[in-house]
Amino acid sequence: MSRGLALSLDGKDLPHLKVGRAVTTEIAPGHHRLRVNNTYHKKTVEFDVQAGEQVHYKIKNKVGFFGSMMISVLGAGPMHLMIERADPT
Repeated sequence: MSRGLALSLDGKDLPHLKVGRAVTTEIAPGHHRLRVNNTYHKKTVEFDVQAGEQVHYKIKNKVGFFGSMMISVLGAGPMHLMIERADPT
């Protein structure tokens, strides 16, 4: 779906993530917190990273049945967030 995502890492805002785009940032080794907000839902993922390690996440908006109905009638509706760890490509 075309709704963008607001991202923050360890409390610092990252560039707004548009559909089909990626955001890349360097992080120090240690524990981190990624927050994602699509204005309908917010999710937080906590992870640890080792020195030299790359961490990748795939983030998607997903529309359920009720959301699909609202979008078809009103042009907008709730979307759920899916965040999954991804392999570096």
